[in-house]
Amino acid sequence: MVKVPAQTAASGASKRERSAFLDGLRPALKPAALKPVGAVIPPETGAQVTDGVIDQGARPTDALFLRFLGRHRSALKKTARSYFQGMQPFPLSERQRWKGRQRRIGLTGGIASGKSSVGEHLTTLGLPVLDADVYSRRALAHGSKAAEAVLKRYGSRVSQPLDSLDHDASASPTINRTALGQIVFNDPKERLWLEQLVHPIVLDSFEKEIALQPQTTALVLMIPLLFEASLQAMCSEIWVVHCDPAQQLQRLCQRDGLDESTALMRIKSQWPLSEKCQRADLVLDNSRDQEVWKRQITSHLD
Repeated sequence: MVKVPAQTAASGASKRERSAFLDGLRPALKPAALKPVGAVIPPETGAQVTDGVIDQGARPTDALFLRFLGRHRSALKKTARSYFQGMQPFPLSERQRWKGRQRRIGLTGGIASGKSSVGEHLTTLGLPVLDADVYSRRALAHGSKAAEAVLKRYGSRVSQPLDSLDHDASASPTINRTALGQIVFNDPKERLWLEQLVHPIVLDSFEKEIALQPQTTALVLMIPLLFEASLQAMCSEIWVVHCDPAQQLQRLCQRDGLDESTALMRIKSQWPLSEKCQRADLVLDNSRDQEVWKRQITSHLD
């Protein structure tokens, strides 16, 4: 059994709050949705907010994502560029996985498939779990530059006042994440804008957290959009949490209080679970009793 000091990024929020919003965001899977005429490019964090129209030849994600990906292998840069231009991604080979001495387990799956439950269990086993949802929330925390960009773009549609006990009239409002989610899940252009604003911050957070643990023998990178964003090279192995599609739909409706049509739209915004399972090193079966996938984990960590 792998045993290392536990170091889990605390979210300060409930599982529902952590999973309900950015779990469904992804770099648009359909080429047509990647570069829609009239989409806007978000500014670099900290830059003045201005709108720019993406034309059909633009590469809106290169400047942001390749800044991070450039520190990895050149083949990965080719993969990312082809993916975000809407072309067939350059196939990832095993030699492009992380090959260092540190074991880096990429934990992913579909929305409401059970990733958080698996992550919590791995924490009890002593594995540090670095959670993309935690970093996403931090990226849009009150007072952050990304949050200011969101509030400037959407205004009263997504703003909510601070705690009623705070009488500072000059204090900026916080982001109503439910309202923001409703906007971006119903408009591919707005989802693309938000993704390009938040994802680079999340990737940078992963880099910094990993750098703080050079002596850790094994850690978990919990990334809902691992395949969608072509981040396989960050991991030495990939685990996918799987459940039956009907279970996934039911769980999402119950967890977030959604009707079936809205829940289906969010599920379809990600890669199908079946396709993720085909690319996994380990598929964790969460369609039955939790003891099933717990036994799978134990056998793979021994």
